[in-house]
Amino acid sequence: MNTPRSKKLPPRTHLPDELTAEVLSWLPVKSLMRLSSVCKSWNKLITSDQTFIKSHLDRSALRNPQLLLECEDSNHHPHRGFCVTQVSGLAGADPWISLAHNPRHRLREYFDSYDVVGSCNGLICLEVFPYRASVGHGWVHIWNPATGLMSERLVSFCYGRRYFRYKMNFCYDNSTNTYKVVYFRIDKTDRASHVQIFTLGGGSNGWRDIQNFPLLPFSYDDSGVNDGAHLSGTINWMASRRDESAPHYNPETITVEQLVILSLDLGTETYTLLLPPKGLDQVPCVLPRVWVFMDCLCFSHDSNKTHFVIWQMNKFGDAESWVQILKISYQDIPMRRLSPFTHHKECFLHPLSYAYRLFYNGDTLVLAVGRQAILYNRSSNTFEQPTTTNREFCRYKFSWYLALDYVESLVSLY
Repeated sequence: MNTPRSKKLPPRTHLPDELTAEVLSWLPVKSLMRLSSVCKSWNKLITSDQTFIKSHLDRSALRNPQLLLECEDSNHHPHRGFCVTQVSGLAGADPWISLAHNPRHRLREYFDSYDVVGSCNGLICLEVFPYRASVGHGWVHIWNPATGLMSERLVSFCYGRRYFRYKMNFCYDNSTNTYKVVYFRIDKTDRASHVQIFTLGGGSNGWRDIQNFPLLPFSYDDSGVNDGAHLSGTINWMASRRDESAPHYNPETITVEQLVILSLDLGTETYTLLLPPKGLDQVPCVLPRVWVFMDCLCFSHDSNKTHFVIWQMNKFGDAESWVQILKISYQDIPMRRLSPFTHHKECFLHPLSYAYRLFYNGDTLVLAVGRQAILYNRSSNTFEQPTTTNREFCRYKFSWYLALDYVESLVSLY
């Protein structure tokens, strides 16, 4: 009896390691975390190969720019969490991607209170406070929402009634390929500023003093308007030439000539004063904002209480390279809460933090007004607001004015 011949299977082929890494680098973090269990070589590639992690980060940033927003559940106040939304989907009906895990349960006994310091390359820096303590020592933690990894305590800091104010910035120093936390405070005792830096993974267990500010940035508030713009290893704040220990922005007591941009170079740890655009002919009624767009420093401000104006510095450090790229009339914006004539911190129009990706299709700019957001299309001069039909997200209140530029990554510092 004749039996059918079994078909020969083709010989097994193996992709070269370089091609395997190329294919995997285009996948989202969630998929890569699963694939890290396939074999030891893939696990090593995905979790510890710095070349692969950098390649994945670059492609993720180009493919899927996102915003990380803090939110509150209106049904379970004061439950706080985070939501990730894809920038390119904001004009659609359902822009929301997912709610990231609330990090508080990872902080054990220190979970009661925390604030977000900043976002950089997929890492979120948190300042965490002891349970219901208004004065004392807090701790810095680093969290990667995509991988779910949370660091232990990295370094402590002081806060409370002893200081007029304190502020932290989390950023990447490309000159040394390190992540740094910059911490400055103003003591009530000597009314002097103290600036310190902590380098993550730099072999240091604490803060390192650097040169104090030559002049102080304007006082920050919860709106994040003067939190500092990170660009090419520098941090930039709005400041004044006035000799004050704790300057507050008051358009009635300063002049245009006194407005400057204070720039800290993280590599040399030195300061530079940058001049605002020459087209700024009068003091704005609200504090101007410095931010980043297309790898250039930007300056946005109110103009005559009638327009919102954006300037771009095409060559960093060169005051002659400022170019006006946008001017919007307030009358064209269909939002009742927008009021440049009041002093409520949440009613002012400003671009979202780290906005170099926010002209996401070349025409549309994402702007925040307090807890609301609007999309402005430059070509058609039209506005719209992001909406959602997803019931899970309808119950959340989003702090748009505190939105952070975010990208999923495999980056880990611990």
